[in-house]
Amino acid sequence: MPSSDDDVGQGTSKWRRMELFLEAGELKRALEAAADAAGGATVSCVVGDAFLSMTAKVGVPWVAVWTGSPSALLAHLVGDAPREDIGDAPREDIGDDHRTRGDELLTSFPGLGSYRVRDLPFGGGGFSGGMHRVAQRLPRAATTVAINAFPGLLPPDEESYTGISFGRLAAPPPDEASGAPFLWSLREKSWPLLPPVFLDRAKAGNHHDSAGLVVPWAPQAAVLRHPAVGAFVTHSGWGAIVEGMSGGVPMACRPFFGDQHMNARAVARLWCFGTSFDDDDGKPLLTRVGVAEEVASLLAREGEGARMRARAQKLQPMMAKAFEPDGGLTNNFHKFVR
Repeated sequence: MPSSDDDVGQGTSKWRRMELFLEAGELKRALEAAADAAGGATVSCVVGDAFLSMTAKVGVPWVAVWTGSPSALLAHLVGDAPREDIGDAPREDIGDDHRTRGDELLTSFPGLGSYRVRDLPFGGGGFSGGMHRVAQRLPRAATTVAINAFPGLLPPDEESYTGISFGRLAAPPPDEASGAPFLWSLREKSWPLLPPVFLDRAKAGNHHDSAGLVVPWAPQAAVLRHPAVGAFVTHSGWGAIVEGMSGGVPMACRPFFGDQHMNARAVARLWCFGTSFDDDDGKPLLTRVGVAEEVASLLAREGEGARMRARAQKLQPMMAKAFEPDGGLTNNFHKFVR
């Protein structure tokens, strides 16, 4: 990439910089190198991230891997109609229309009837805008699309259309008020932003404060399958949702951008094994009191927390069955290979 902003123009977004890099011919040279290494055999197919739509430009069939929510992909694919309906504006800029129509269900769009207008992963630019452009390219460029889901996960109308961290980009304010032991995956460069003596107090723990551990990385899927884990506070990225399901763990979701709003909505209202700080039932955003109350509720042995845990544990065997030799996910994978 150019070494300075002046070489690509002042104000060029990081998203556009990534696109420029991917369009710079590196992929074509990589395919040529792979062919040489294989004794001259040509590359017959590339399986790659959905961002790599430029693969189609080099004459090789491209299988796109969509790592986000299948429902969000559907929303992007039919996105022009909802955009015309609510306006092509970031969620926070919809204004009065957002307040009056934000909770309206998208029942007129098959496969999206469980979601509200304000759950749509649209935005005027940046991450959401880039994701929309990526999704819109798929029907024109991809041979097929592989998604991270399994049969039975989504309602029938959505299935027909799809075939313990906050990631590394978003994090909530730290809090110990829930009184529960915790594991927080937070990249180390953010640790200086924590309150004074937070790390020491969390490690020590006592009858007033919960013992906790802050780590720069954690094997999230393995952690969530551990029987000691009682709840998962997450930004509700699709990978986190699927890994939470695999562990049968109830979730408290705080979405930030992209498909996270749709994912949080599905957890709270479609599968009902968690709550969302972005929902419509009066819950506050990620406040100290709000987090403490939600975590306590999810960990409770009785009441709604116990019911959410039971629902989460019902999803767990569904996922395991999908991976069996004759399971739906396994069968789909064999169809995909053929």
